[in-house]
Amino acid sequence: MSDKQLDKWQRWLRELIEPDVIGMHSRRSMWRSVQQMLAANDTLPESHWWQFMSHTYTTTQASAIRRQADTDKQSASLGRILTEIKGNAHRITPEWWIGQWPDHDELLLVEAQRWWRDQWGGTVGTHLDPEIPARHLERLTHAAKDVTHYVDRHIAHIDHRAGRDVVTLTLGDLHEAIDVIGEVFKPVFNLLTASSMVQLEPVFQYNWMAVFEQPWQAQSAHPAA
Repeated sequence: MSDKQLDKWQRWLRELIEPDVIGMHSRRSMWRSVQQMLAANDTLPESHWWQFMSHTYTTTQASAIRRQADTDKQSASLGRILTEIKGNAHRITPEWWIGQWPDHDELLLVEAQRWWRDQWGGTVGTHLDPEIPARHLERLTHAAKDVTHYVDRHIAHIDHRAGRDVVTLTLGDLHEAIDVIGEVFKPVFNLLTASSMVQLEPVFQYNWMAVFEQPWQAQSAHPAA
């Protein structure tokens, strides 16, 4: 019999959370590639474009981090799904989780049982140990705390207290938070799909950096005399 709560979590994971998490990892990968390209070229002129590019990247990433750490009841986020799983751990049983593995391979089923005992059963055994999602949620919340504060004060709202803030958040802090989100997302993905997400950075099937190999500003067909 289908469990509507489990169905909802799986839908959130696949349709809403996974694309967002992969998106932030994809943007970071592209950012790093462009930064390496720029660092290798010392002939580029000063331009406001660099500030625009940096601001767009950091605000987009910071907002994505806050979005996935949100635990509000209206949010379909990594933080919210962990909150709900923690409070409804009895719904995730070994029968349900192992039932998602191929049932034609006895060796795989033995591996599934071992995996459940080692990763999810904890001290409970008959269903998911709620302490496991609780630990993941705590780690996510802690990693995103400073980013969430920054977004609330400086991006999502015009907070009258923002002018008194001493902003110490760095690009490295954003990237560390993204690392933690990825490390928390992978076990949640495994818990709800009985599958493994090995890599979060997509592999592009074309050379997306080829756009930088030609001038962006077209020459006028009729140059001024």
